[in-house]
Amino acid sequence: MGLFVSMIFTGLNAADFPSEKSKSFKITDQSKFQKAPGAVSTAVLAKIIDQSPFKLADVDASEMITFAMHNGRIDNLKLLIERGVTVNGDGEARSPLMDAVQFGQEEVVHALVEAGCDIEQRDVENWTALSLSLEGRLYDDLDRAKRITKYLWDHGARQL
Repeated sequence: MGLFVSMIFTGLNAADFPSEKSKSFKITDQSKFQKAPGAVSTAVLAKIIDQSPFKLADVDASEMITFAMHNGRIDNLKLLIERGVTVNGDGEARSPLMDAVQFGQEEVVHALVEAGCDIEQRDVENWTALSLSLEGRLYDDLDRAKRITKYLWDHGARQL
Protein backbone atom coordinates (compact mmCIF):
# COMPACT_ATOMS: atom_id res chain seq x y z
CA MET A 1 0.00 0.00 0.00
CA GLY A 2 2.96 2.30 -0.06
CA LEU A 3 5.15 4.16 2.38
CA PHE A 4 2.37 6.31 3.85
CA VAL A 5 0.31 3.33 4.94
CA SER A 6 3.22 1.30 6.23
CA MET A 7 4.34 4.22 8.40
CA ILE A 8 0.89 4.64 9.93
CA PHE A 9 0.49 0.99 10.81
CA THR A 10 3.95 0.06 12.01
CA GLY A 11 3.73 -1.63 15.37
CA LEU A 12 0.19 -2.94 15.05
CA ASN A 13 0.45 -6.40 16.54
CA ALA A 14 -2.55 -8.64 17.22
CA ALA A 15 -0.68 -10.18 20.18
CA ASP A 16 -0.96 -6.82 21.97
CA PHE A 17 -4.76 -7.05 22.02
CA PRO A 18 -7.28 -9.35 23.71
CA SER A 19 -8.19 -12.52 21.83
CA GLU A 20 -11.31 -14.67 21.71
CA LYS A 21 -9.98 -16.57 24.75
CA SER A 22 -9.31 -13.50 26.89
CA LYS A 23 -11.16 -13.05 30.16
CA SER A 24 -11.08 -9.27 30.03
CA PHE A 25 -11.52 -7.07 26.99
CA LYS A 26 -11.05 -3.77 28.77
CA ILE A 27 -8.45 -1.53 27.14
CA THR A 28 -7.48 1.54 29.15
CA ASP A 29 -4.97 3.02 26.69
CA GLN A 30 -6.83 5.27 24.24
CA SER A 31 -4.26 4.85 21.46
CA LYS A 32 -4.52 1.09 21.71
CA PHE A 33 -8.33 1.33 21.81
CA GLN A 34 -8.29 3.33 18.57
CA LYS A 35 -6.01 0.76 16.87
CA ALA A 36 -8.05 -2.28 17.94
CA PRO A 37 -10.32 -2.27 14.85
CA GLY A 38 -7.29 -3.13 12.73
CA ALA A 39 -6.04 -5.94 14.94
CA VAL A 40 -8.90 -8.00 16.33
CA SER A 41 -11.94 -9.94 15.18
CA THR A 42 -15.38 -8.35 15.12
CA ALA A 43 -16.51 -10.37 18.15
CA VAL A 44 -13.51 -9.21 20.16
CA LEU A 45 -13.91 -5.60 19.00
CA ALA A 46 -17.54 -5.59 20.19
CA LYS A 47 -16.41 -6.74 23.64
CA ILE A 48 -13.59 -4.17 23.71
CA ILE A 49 -16.07 -1.39 22.88
CA ASP A 50 -18.47 -2.64 25.56
CA GLN A 51 -15.84 -2.97 28.31
CA SER A 52 -13.50 -0.06 27.65
CA PRO A 53 -13.92 3.29 29.41
CA PHE A 54 -13.81 5.15 26.08
CA LYS A 55 -16.92 6.09 24.16
CA LEU A 56 -16.81 6.04 20.38
CA ALA A 57 -18.10 9.61 20.30
CA ASP A 58 -15.10 10.78 22.36
CA VAL A 59 -12.23 9.28 20.35
CA ASP A 60 -10.74 9.93 16.92
CA ALA A 61 -13.13 7.91 14.79
CA SER A 62 -11.09 8.59 11.65
CA GLU A 63 -8.16 6.71 13.13
CA MET A 64 -10.34 3.76 14.09
CA ILE A 65 -11.85 3.62 10.60
CA THR A 66 -8.39 3.93 9.05
CA PHE A 67 -6.97 1.03 11.06
CA ALA A 68 -9.95 -1.17 10.14
CA MET A 69 -9.75 -0.17 6.46
CA HIS A 70 -6.03 -0.67 5.93
CA ASN A 71 -6.01 -3.98 7.73
CA GLY A 72 -8.89 -5.45 5.72
CA ARG A 73 -11.30 -5.49 8.65
CA ILE A 74 -14.44 -4.38 6.82
CA ASP A 75 -16.67 -6.18 9.34
CA ASN A 76 -15.04 -4.12 12.09
CA LEU A 77 -15.69 -0.95 10.11
CA LYS A 78 -19.35 -1.93 9.80
CA LEU A 79 -19.51 -2.64 13.55
CA LEU A 80 -18.07 0.81 14.28
CA ILE A 81 -20.73 2.36 12.04
CA GLU A 82 -23.48 0.32 13.73
CA ARG A 83 -22.21 1.53 17.10
CA GLY A 84 -22.47 5.15 16.00
CA VAL A 85 -18.92 6.14 15.16
CA THR A 86 -18.67 9.50 13.39
CA VAL A 87 -18.15 8.88 9.66
CA ASN A 88 -17.32 12.48 8.73
CA GLY A 89 -13.99 14.20 9.01
CA ASP A 90 -13.27 17.45 10.80
CA GLY A 91 -12.72 19.54 7.65
CA GLU A 92 -8.99 19.76 8.30
CA ALA A 93 -7.53 16.35 7.55
CA ARG A 94 -8.96 14.03 4.95
CA SER A 95 -12.25 12.45 5.91
CA PRO A 96 -12.55 8.67 6.20
CA LEU A 97 -14.35 8.72 2.82
CA MET A 98 -11.48 10.64 1.21
CA ASP A 99 -8.96 8.15 2.62
CA ALA A 100 -11.01 5.24 1.31
CA VAL A 101 -11.22 6.85 -2.14
CA GLN A 102 -7.53 7.72 -2.21
CA PHE A 103 -6.50 4.15 -1.38
CA GLY A 104 -9.05 2.54 -3.69
CA GLN A 105 -10.98 0.87 -0.87
CA GLU A 106 -14.19 0.37 -2.81
CA GLU A 107 -16.07 -1.60 -0.16
CA VAL A 108 -15.21 1.01 2.47
CA VAL A 109 -16.43 3.81 0.17
CA HIS A 110 -19.76 1.98 -0.13
CA ALA A 111 -20.05 1.41 3.64
CA LEU A 112 -19.31 5.05 4.48
CA VAL A 113 -21.68 6.47 1.87
CA GLU A 114 -24.43 4.08 2.97
CA ALA A 115 -23.80 5.22 6.57
CA GLY A 116 -24.60 8.78 5.52
CA CYS A 117 -21.19 10.43 5.46
CA ASP A 118 -20.94 13.91 3.96
CA ILE A 119 -20.08 13.02 0.37
CA GLU A 120 -19.24 16.66 -0.49
CA GLN A 121 -16.98 17.40 2.48
CA ARG A 122 -13.73 19.25 1.72
CA ASP A 123 -10.41 18.99 3.50
CA VAL A 124 -8.07 21.87 4.30
CA GLU A 125 -6.53 21.57 0.81
CA ASN A 126 -10.00 21.85 -0.78
CA TRP A 127 -10.12 18.24 -2.01
CA THR A 128 -13.39 16.29 -2.06
CA ALA A 129 -13.93 12.57 -2.42
CA LEU A 130 -14.97 13.10 -6.04
CA SER A 131 -11.91 15.20 -6.90
CA LEU A 132 -9.67 12.53 -5.35
CA SER A 133 -11.45 9.79 -7.30
CA LEU A 134 -10.71 11.61 -10.55
CA GLU A 135 -7.03 11.81 -9.67
CA GLY A 136 -6.44 8.41 -11.29
CA ARG A 137 -2.72 8.34 -10.55
CA LEU A 138 -3.61 7.44 -6.98
CA TYR A 139 -4.74 3.98 -8.07
CA ASP A 140 -3.04 0.89 -9.31
CA ASP A 141 -6.37 -0.24 -10.79
CA LEU A 142 -8.04 2.30 -13.08
CA ASP A 143 -11.17 0.15 -13.47
CA ARG A 144 -11.66 0.33 -9.70
CA ALA A 145 -11.06 4.11 -9.84
CA LYS A 146 -13.79 4.43 -12.46
CA ARG A 147 -16.20 2.33 -10.38
CA ILE A 148 -15.55 4.47 -7.30
CA THR A 149 -16.01 7.68 -9.29
CA LYS A 150 -19.26 6.39 -10.81
CA TYR A 151 -20.51 5.27 -7.38
CA LEU A 152 -19.81 8.71 -5.88
CA TRP A 153 -21.50 10.43 -8.83
CA ASP A 154 -24.51 8.11 -8.65
CA HIS A 155 -24.86 9.00 -4.96
CA GLY A 156 -24.86 12.74 -5.51
CA ALA A 157 -21.24 13.84 -5.43
CA ARG A 158 -20.83 16.89 -7.63
CA GLN A 159 -18.19 19.08 -5.95
CA LEU A 160 -14.72 18.93 -7.46
